[in-house]
Amino acid sequence: MPFKEKEQQLLQCCLACPPDMDGICRMLAEEVNVNACDGDDTLLSEVIAGFGRHEQTTGQPCNGKALADIVRLFLQRGFDVRGQNGRTGAVCLVMLMFALYDDAMLSIADMLLEAGADPCYLFEDDGETLLEAVRFEAVFLMGEGFEQEAGYVERLYEKLKAAAET
Repeated sequence: MPFKEKEQQLLQCCLACPPDMDGICRMLAEEVNVNACDGDDTLLSEVIAGFGRHEQTTGQPCNGKALADIVRLFLQRGFDVRGQNGRTGAVCLVMLMFALYDDAMLSIADMLLEAGADPCYLFEDDGETLLEAVRFEAVFLMGEGFEQEAGYVERLYEKLKAAAET
């Protein structure tokens, strides 16, 4: 189901450059559904993906701290990382590995994992687990010469692997 008008407005506040934190807080106080979905996408996965697209389209790095603040606010308002049998949290983690390559990536991953995101989620459409997808991306980035980015994705993989083992 497509996002409703208020959800679209929240998405716009989140993806403004810089994010409109006052608008985000105001929208969240108005009981916007933070768990709204548009197909497989949630508001939060769209926000995370949007941060990655921002850097690709403008050439300017994303503000990882702002994204971490937004993720924290969504989680505080009840974003369910276990929704759709765990897919919502897994999709957020996948989008994260394409959005940021800094310490904020790792702190956001921590928040999502602490909220219950499943590091072993199986994407049935391609038969790949979240761990496999992240590992593949780290290897791919290294092979393409993106060593710094690969290093962060590798650290994300190690974090997910450790969470899977607990």
